[in-house]
Amino acid sequence: RVTDGSDGSVLSWNDPTHSQLTNPSQFGTLVLIDEVKLTTAIKGTPVIDGVADALWADATEIETDVWVEGTGGATAKVRTMWDANHLYVYAVVSDTLLSKASANPWEEDSIEVFVDQNNAKTTSYEADDGQYRVNFDNEQSFGGAASADTLTSATRVIAGTPATLLIDGAYIVEAAITLTEVMPQPGVFIGFDFQVNDDENGDGTRDSVAIWNDPTGQSWQNTSRIGVLQFVEFGRVYLPLVMRAYAP
Repeated sequence: RVTDGSDGSVLSWNDPTHSQLTNPSQFGTLVLIDEVKLTTAIKGTPVIDGVADALWADATEIETDVWVEGTGGATAKVRTMWDANHLYVYAVVSDTLLSKASANPWEEDSIEVFVDQNNAKTTSYEADDGQYRVNFDNEQSFGGAASADTLTSATRVIAGTPATLLIDGAYIVEAAITLTEVMPQPGVFIGFDFQVNDDENGDGTRDSVAIWNDPTGQSWQNTSRIGVLQFVEFGRVYLPLVMRAYAP
């Protein structure tokens, strides 16, 4: 609550009666949540073929270690890169059994990338928000502003063999997402998250969902809890510079 001493006017965040000192019934609600994770994408232009270019060795690695559904199952280690028009993703997914038995693409063994280009963290999708899904067989599906026109992807099944640069896994997804509403440059932030869907026993039903940041399971329609990605040149985080002027 703020009171203007010059005229006595009062403004409150939630309580329209401004009676907080005597009546707490009109208080708003403060929800405590985990901190939003931040990752960085280095500058570079890889070839989208499911094989790790040497460029990927310098990219920051993140993991899908937040469980939206289930407490165990397929997970991924993920790296990101950017250039003038694209966000690039390279993911190695660990999965014990590959399945696309379901008619629903979100219940197949697949990954999903969520992008909020203006990082607005809104409770419903805006025109710049997209959901990009790719299964282990490189079949794509989309939500929001995402489409086949803005996604190029390649997959490679690697079950039982080491994945170059990263970890042992079941399949690799490499993707390029065209950014239409933001101009990538060092220091710019976008909303970003990465999810793994797992049909663990091959019966056509999704058994687990592991994600990097958002625990709500609503990333497909709500960007308010997805993580944050910053474009950097060589892996360095760019912090805002605050300048103050002082009178002599």
